[in-house]
Amino acid sequence: MRSGAATDHVGYYHETAFYDSDEAFVDIVAPFLQEGIDAGEPTVVACSPTNAALLERAVDWSSVMVLPGPDQYARPARTIKDYRRLFGRLAREGAAQIRVVGDVPHPGTGSDWTGWLHYEAAVNDAYAEFPVWGLCPYDLRIAPSAVVEDVCCAHPFVATRHGDHLPNARFEAPSSLLRRRGDGTRPLGPALLTLLDPTASEARRRVGEAVAPVLGRERVEVVQLVTSELVANALEHGRAPRSLALHLGEGQVTIAVADGGDGPADRLAGWLEPDPLVEHGRGLWIVNQLAVELRSSRGAGFEVQATLAATES
Repeated sequence: MRSGAATDHVGYYHETAFYDSDEAFVDIVAPFLQEGIDAGEPTVVACSPTNAALLERAVDWSSVMVLPGPDQYARPARTIKDYRRLFGRLAREGAAQIRVVGDVPHPGTGSDWTGWLHYEAAVNDAYAEFPVWGLCPYDLRIAPSAVVEDVCCAHPFVATRHGDHLPNARFEAPSSLLRRRGDGTRPLGPALLTLLDPTASEARRRVGEAVAPVLGRERVEVVQLVTSELVANALEHGRAPRSLALHLGEGQVTIAVADGGDGPADRLAGWLEPDPLVEHGRGLWIVNQLAVELRSSRGAGFEVQATLAATES
């Protein structure tokens, strides 16, 4: 049986909390962790080094599974994949509940918010099959007000410093939240290469030729894979006219593919791993595993921008 506020809850108990001091952070998070430890539940911490050090002094740290926060939260889609594998293993081993606390990146910690907003929305579905109680604390000293607003809409529950775990009346269904907030593409400036109505194979070849002088062979292959997946996706699901633009920035490569369609009806397309028994529908998910950032916009057509590091990170 699950312990704590999630006792009668089925699936993922997704909770946020806000704090404005180190003491408040410990007051909220330490009891959450220690209760899980005392109940014999797998208890996971994926926080910044500063917050992990605060918790190490407050709970039975030897019983905590520590994941380095900056590594665990490097890329949103990879974070989902890695957590799903961890939760699946722990559930198969008999865990009735898994407690997790993690520091989700945002502009106050030096990260773009677009992907992590998608993460906070997507995990409501991505972790729903597992008996997980996830706590996402946000530091009001550094979290921008727009981030706080989004966080309030992405979590069904809110924890307080006084030990309350409350239903969140401001929670919004993931698809509705992402439709309202959108994400938007970036202005990219002059393109190194533009193609109109390319085939996937043509786009792969031309992009490979364009980046070969400046990228290592393995990175060229990754850029080509992302290119062919995006173009194939536009050919299968989009409408003419279709175009590709390749941009090189400082340490980054961006492939922008546009078409005249409306884009995926599912705002979480590319964020949840497709059924392995289904042959199609894996393109955006593959791209999301490789890109450091994936953005899209809807208006007079649909555009996807995939940005990749010029070197393997």
